Amino acid sequence: MRTDIANAKKRCISTHQIVRQAFGPGPVEEEIVQLLNWLNVFHPESIVECDYGGLALYLEKALTDDGEPGLEADRSIEDVTLSLQGLSNGDGALAGQGYEALVTRWRKVAALEQAM
Repeated sequence: MRTDIANAKKRCISTHQIVRQAFGPGPVEEEIVQLLNWLNVFHPESIVECDYGGLALYLEKALTDDGEPGLEADRSIEDVTLSLQGLSNGDGALAGQGYEALVTRWRKVAALEQAM
């Protein structure tokens, strides 16, 4: 899960616009601005990698507990993309579908992390 910094910034700007249009200013929108500010620190030829760090172990367990083959079954990026598509198109059901799938998976990860 890698991309160049220009693509990461482009996605971040697009996400900011979608979220701001859907919800207006607020905490989520502010976090996206902070992420963009952080991305702006890096050299224009940098590569960005999504790294779950220690959470990968908990995500692996949550997925295998649900009968999935493991980390390769993680659909977090696709879920966020689906939710953003829904928000962008004014389709609350689609936005909610992506969000619910994401939150359900990561609640399990959080519960595993807290249990350890």
